[in-house]
Amino acid sequence: MPTACNQLLTLHVDGNARILGTGNGDSAFRIAERPTDAEGRDFTIPAFNGYAQVLIQSTHDAGNATLSVSADGMKTAQLKLTVNK
Repeated sequence: MPTACNQLLTLHVDGNARILGTGNGDSAFRIAERPTDAEGRDFTIPAFNGYAQVLIQSTHDAGNATLSVSADGMKTAQLKLTVNK
């Protein structure tokens, strides 16, 4: 939604990647920007004016990874990634 503010987005990564960091373009954003666990599989971030970004890092193993993004009232979106060595 282009005007969504504070709509919580739940990010999840499966496969040969992890969530390295996130952002949403809000200069007043003061919440953690990255997962605290080393696996980095799950994170939640509020959208700001409909925007959020996620940085994905490979585990350095070739294979596949899938990023899923979900939010209340919205269909879950998935992005399939190929990780090359």
